[in-house]
Amino acid sequence: MVKLSLRMRRWRRKTRRFVQSKRGKLTLIFSLLLLVFGGASALEKWVTPHHLWRFTCYADGYLSNADPLKQDAMPSDLMLLFEIEHQQASLHYQLATDAAIAEFAVLQGEVVNVDLGSLTYQLALQIKVRQWQADSLLQPYLLNELSLTKDRLQLFDAFPLKVQILDIDNNHSRATVKFIPSNSLWSCQTMSADPHQ
Repeated sequence: MVKLSLRMRRWRRKTRRFVQSKRGKLTLIFSLLLLVFGGASALEKWVTPHHLWRFTCYADGYLSNADPLKQDAMPSDLMLLFEIEHQQASLHYQLATDAAIAEFAVLQGEVVNVDLGSLTYQLALQIKVRQWQADSLLQPYLLNELSLTKDRLQLFDAFPLKVQILDIDNNHSRATVKFIPSNSLWSCQTMSADPHQ
């Protein structure tokens, strides 16, 4: 019992000396910083799954500025499927008239940078698939939304884009998505991250 008591005292003395030394203070500060950053990182991942977003967004009558005298230029429904999964991103635009898909464009690429403070994603995209009508309504809309100065969108055109996730509701079921620099806004519903649900 006495030997155990002596060992405990020696251990306490050594620990006190180590903590009071420069090496001990640096170790303590480093350990605290590691604990704080580890906790913040875990909390951030738990609160906001910034590496995985799946949205479906609708805009009823969004392209209703067409000539009403033309039979084929009726107000149309525009839908956007927007997905970010780790370092990959895709945007799938569909323009439907009378419940039939008239035009579509699929943009795919990678996430170049993420600003977690503002939930802004910098994307590098390419047009992978597209189908326009002769008097396309979708193509000029996309040129504006993507802030491109060209007249037409061709397959495999590459361009940068910033997308910001705004106003996420408490249930993480709806959000507003903003395109920068065009400032186009989409009201979106989140889809399940689990494909089996």
